[in-house]
Amino acid sequence: MAKAMGGGGGSYSQSTSKHVPVAKSKPGGPKKLSHKELLMKWTRDGGKFGPPRKVWTKADIDRARNSKNAADDDANRVDRPDAGVAGEDEEETGHTYKASQIAHVRMAELAEEMQTKAMQALDDVSESQADGLESYAAASPEELQTLADCYRSKLDELEMIEAMFVDEFCPLYDSAGVEELRTSLEADGAEALRSVAAHPRFEFLLQMTVPDQRTPDETNGKQLVASILLHVAFPPMYPTPDTPPELRIEDIMITDALEEMSLDKVLWPVVHLDMEKLIAEMSQRAAECLPGPCVYEAVTWMSENTYSFAL
Repeated sequence: MAKAMGGGGGSYSQSTSKHVPVAKSKPGGPKKLSHKELLMKWTRDGGKFGPPRKVWTKADIDRARNSKNAADDDANRVDRPDAGVAGEDEEETGHTYKASQIAHVRMAELAEEMQTKAMQALDDVSESQADGLESYAAASPEELQTLADCYRSKLDELEMIEAMFVDEFCPLYDSAGVEELRTSLEADGAEALRSVAAHPRFEFLLQMTVPDQRTPDETNGKQLVASILLHVAFPPMYPTPDTPPELRIEDIMITDALEEMSLDKVLWPVVHLDMEKLIAEMSQRAAECLPGPCVYEAVTWMSENTYSFAL
């Protein structure tokens, strides 16, 4: 569920009084596209593949955080005057920012905080891996092979997601662990398969920006923009049938792109959503795509239908 300020409340907004129909899926469910077909579709639709996005390790996070803290300390010593003077200067300049920009930065900060915590939690990975090895000790070779095939599919989909959402993708796992998993998948023998089975599940964030495509007449002159931080987790048996990804919205803020505000003001959403129904519909769309890759389809559907769930 979203946080209290993130738009999960139940207040009614006049700007959402008009009904926006939810896109209906065609009979038989959506067409299941392969990884290659999805990549071709992304290129055809104008997507651009930039350089591979860096997957941070725990050491990278620590170095970046220390560097940032040192830079902030230097900036505070050099540039920041006394508190009273700073307040007077800010009041005199009256500098404002777009509410949508503030919301975007808020999501980016939350994503960075969650990524840092995930890297710091890697100390507990060895214990979880030991538990995983024990739980699969009695698994048959066929069961272990099925699980290994699941991890191959997950690695392929993660690579595709990173390429499609270059700026939005934020991993909550260590890149070193991914390379170890690849090595185990290429190795032979039961021990290698059990090592694959004990690998922690993949989790990541997508920081999405979703503009409202309705006309100003339908939104009382507002240009609504939703900043959404989506959390995705792949269960061990994903993407087998009946095992969709776990989807959760960590935070959401819908603002008016025309609104500007100073940093001393509290940012509030101008529209609230029915988060439970939105996630339920997304999960259903994802389940219909199994056993193929489904995150791209689910996120695309979310971008097209977010405002249909306005309260």
